Amino acid sequence: MQRFVTAVVAIGVVLSILWRAPFWGVWGLTAILASIGWWEILRLSPSRLPHRWYWGGIVLIGGVWIWLRHPEDFVWWRWAVVVWGLWLIQMLGWWRWDSGDTRDVVLRLSWITFGWHYVVLGFLIVWYIWAEGWRRVEPRWWYHPLIGLLLMIWVSDSLAYYIGRWQGRVRLAPAVSPNKTVEGWMAGLAGAASMAWVWGQWWSRAGPTSQWWHWLILGAIVGTIGPVGDLLESSLKRRAGVKDSGNVFPGHGGVLDRFDSLLISVPFYYLYWKWWIA
Repeated sequence: MQRFVTAVVAIGVVLSILWRAPFWGVWGLTAILASIGWWEILRLSPSRLPHRWYWGGIVLIGGVWIWLRHPEDFVWWRWAVVVWGLWLIQMLGWWRWDSGDTRDVVLRLSWITFGWHYVVLGFLIVWYIWAEGWRRVEPRWWYHPLIGLLLMIWVSDSLAYYIGRWQGRVRLAPAVSPNKTVEGWMAGLAGAASMAWVWGQWWSRAGPTSQWWHWLILGAIVGTIGPVGDLLESSLKRRAGVKDSGNVFPGHGGVLDRFDSLLISVPFYYLYWKWWIA
């Protein structure tokens, strides 16, 4: 019951924020979520990380949100400079202050680089989708491309869960998540593609200028890649020996528990939407 109530409240809060929040309010919200997600991903690290990198990373996330706050400011070489620059600084810091062996240092730094790509880049692109949809395409909140992505993920996750429990026979990844089934995954994929087509044709302002099959492809991308994020999160928690990544949402866990599918699929959604639909 707590899980259901939290889900209903969370969906209502998200839709209210997207409906009423000022433009830069979403910018601040995504930065906060990225900071919490960063804290959680470091807690799941297979190698113990110095506490100073928790707070140092949050400060750097704030700098990234300021430096790359406009979608037109973002290019991949800038992101590479940010990530690899931080990687080198942290590498020098660990070798200077910590006496761990080279293998342990590289493991820690690789985990931090993974965290920057998975969590920070994911939420940054969420902000970009919001900013571009607000400015260029969508005059009403229910037309917004971010709403479309959230609907695809919610429908996919719900169908995968309920169809999997009802008709699931073949385990999808028993070593990582025993409850996920191939039948549930196929239902989620079909649900995401159907939701994308419905939303694209009737609710998205870009619908009349886009071929119908573009929406099916976009939904199929979300329905295929989204569950990978769920399995990835399950694998990380299993290796760390924890049930949830955090306790931000009662009954649902942390930020990574709730946004795993979003974070893994949003870069692919953004690129396809920007190149073929917007």
